[in-house]
Amino acid sequence: MSTDLIEDQAFYNQKPRPSGGVSLDVVKYLNVAYNYLVGFFCLYDEGREGAWMEDLVKIVRKIFREEEIERCIPKNVRISCNIYPGICLLIGDGPSEDRIAQLGIKPLFVGRVVGVTFEGEIYPSPWLLEDLYRCTGKIRSAIEAAQQGVKAFLYGNDLLVASVNKIHGPFKKGDIIAIIDPVDGSVIGVARAAMNPGEIERARSIGRLVDVAAKNILDLGWFLRVLKPVEEWD
Repeated sequence: MSTDLIEDQAFYNQKPRPSGGVSLDVVKYLNVAYNYLVGFFCLYDEGREGAWMEDLVKIVRKIFREEEIERCIPKNVRISCNIYPGICLLIGDGPSEDRIAQLGIKPLFVGRVVGVTFEGEIYPSPWLLEDLYRCTGKIRSAIEAAQQGVKAFLYGNDLLVASVNKIHGPFKKGDIIAIIDPVDGSVIGVARAAMNPGEIERARSIGRLVDVAAKNILDLGWFLRVLKPVEEWD
């Protein structure tokens, strides 16, 4: 095994700190390296890309116009499964290998995680929503979390009314939304709205600050908490 791969695996196996702040190294790794390394540890499930991609587009169509979807979503995707029982990833086109090399990372393959499937459902990945916001220049169907909410959300917790910093509509209760870090504007996870924007504002105005505003579906920390550790592979 190459030294580069050993170092990558050691980095992959780092876990979030049990208390205090989320490790900056872990967050940096998840945002940059995870997308391009994870496929090495997957088995491929051919033939289902089209159906899952259609379901993914149905979700995104509630947020963006058809021409924006056509312009901003990868045209070619493939499926990677068996990272963990019942979980598959939709991998789309990503940055060039040259760009990854400039970050000091030796990729095992280059691709972008655009969707995640588990429990029979598909969800947009945080990276897909972030790419869509960047591509269109518009943030929609999202909640910007306060800093204390970011930390809690990255550990798998729901977002409370007290931790809502800013609301980006439109969305309604039950919709899939993005959760955004207020510091750098990055998407830290995907949630299901537990209230519509008006209900969040009303809850805040009457002091119901511990009500759930958005239910955590997956966050950047989820990929460390849930995915099967590398050392368990045969």
